[in-house]
Amino acid sequence: MDEAPAPDDRLRRSGLLVPANQPKQVMGAGRFPADEVIFDLAGAGRDEKDTARAGVAEALQTTDYGEQIVSVRINAIDTMWAYRDVIDVVERAGEFVDCIVVPDVLAPGDIEFVDNLLRMIEQRLDLAHSIGIVAQIDNATALTLINEIALVSDRLEALVFDSAAMGGALGTTAPDRGAHGDPWRAIRMQVLVAARAADVQAIEAHTVDAGDDTFTAAVQRSHGLGYDGVTCVHPAQVNQANTIFAAG
Repeated sequence: MDEAPAPDDRLRRSGLLVPANQPKQVMGAGRFPADEVIFDLAGAGRDEKDTARAGVAEALQTTDYGEQIVSVRINAIDTMWAYRDVIDVVERAGEFVDCIVVPDVLAPGDIEFVDNLLRMIEQRLDLAHSIGIVAQIDNATALTLINEIALVSDRLEALVFDSAAMGGALGTTAPDRGAHGDPWRAIRMQVLVAARAADVQAIEAHTVDAGDDTFTAAVQRSHGLGYDGVTCVHPAQVNQANTIFAAG
């Protein structure tokens, strides 16, 4: 068997966000050619957190996702669910988890918290690999500390910029591409520069619907700026993202 690529060499042209509270989607995510599947615990409803977490852990133990990067998007660190997301999933199925995605990062300490939890669980279970971390940048506080966040942990593999979440956090009502050009260009470049300085990947989250021409334009923009890939919310978007980023 070929040796798995090192985290720095992993392709992340396309990441498919999979709702953790949808068991059929979780089990079937490997059917699509995404470089990364991201099981989203954060999107599960308040009363679904425990069952979603257990379902993801079971799926990881019983489903072969091939060569895909397998990531789990936990709840934000300032919620009461985040620590159980890490502990329950990694203790049960850590050998099948490549990365933990941390949304709503506010400070380097959020990443350090997850880093320390992973270290303790890995030591306890004697895991054969180190689980990586992906930090989602989607609020003003994170943006002011982005360089510190990017450098805080050797586990960090990527920074993800989510313009929709950032717009919500800032109260921005302008469309993604308004009359005065791209309102997020400066922030996109700030995230990219921080990622390059820290030698981690830069990913952009896209939330537009499948079949929408704006998705193509958004992915082309991410690629043109120098990003390494995008996340998708629909399987139909995966091939398009792979094709655009394969163009070089």
